[in-house]
Amino acid sequence: MFEQKKHGRCILLLFLLGAFPLLLLSQNPPAPPGGGGAAPAVDPNTGLPIANTNAPPANTNAPGGGTNAPTVPRLTQADIEEAMRVFQDFVRLTRENAERGDPLHQHNLGVIYLQGIGRPLDFREAYKWFNKSAQQNYPNAQFNLALCFANGMGTQKSKVEAYRWWSLAASHGFEGAAIARDNMAFYLTREEIAQGQRMSRAFIDDFELKEKYKPRPKLKAPEPAPKYTGSTSNRLRR
Repeated sequence: MFEQKKHGRCILLLFLLGAFPLLLLSQNPPAPPGGGGAAPAVDPNTGLPIANTNAPPANTNAPGGGTNAPTVPRLTQADIEEAMRVFQDFVRLTRENAERGDPLHQHNLGVIYLQGIGRPLDFREAYKWFNKSAQQNYPNAQFNLALCFANGMGTQKSKVEAYRWWSLAASHGFEGAAIARDNMAFYLTREEIAQGQRMSRAFIDDFELKEKYKPRPKLKAPEPAPKYTGSTSNRLRR
């Protein structure tokens, strides 16, 4: 959790900087709001979109000046500096927890390197941390690790490996993983699909076996009670 110091605008910028969007495959651009799928007309003189004359009129009864558009607070330089400081602290804590082996923070650190957020863009580091997290059966990392294999980001391209990790993410019910897996299957032979499925099952069996025999942390034994000497009892008698 972020430290709350009544910096509303600072926190707003922090979320704009620190939001980690899920990396999904998109083949077609989304249709504009309102249906129909057609792009808005463009004025050839200005290059700007022409306003939709069929759009409903603005709500003139809305408080604040006849329009229902939300007002965006202006950020001062102090707000930006404070947001960057908090975000850098977040990145530092993310790395510390990732190095301790936490799969969620390992995944987030991979996204930081993949998108160059607060750190230089580094696909190899992104692949490294996605792989560490995915090996702990974390579905978000498994999805993004499949992206790395599908596009050769930080590692060698492998359609079979991409199919494998998307299959594992789909086994968790992770949104979009089954679609990405099935799309990749169009580019694979039957033998390659069977290979990816065997690799997925082998991973699950191996992971469950490791979890079953995973060593549990040793609990510290309570210290023995001090021996009774009788001195307290003698004082009470007096």
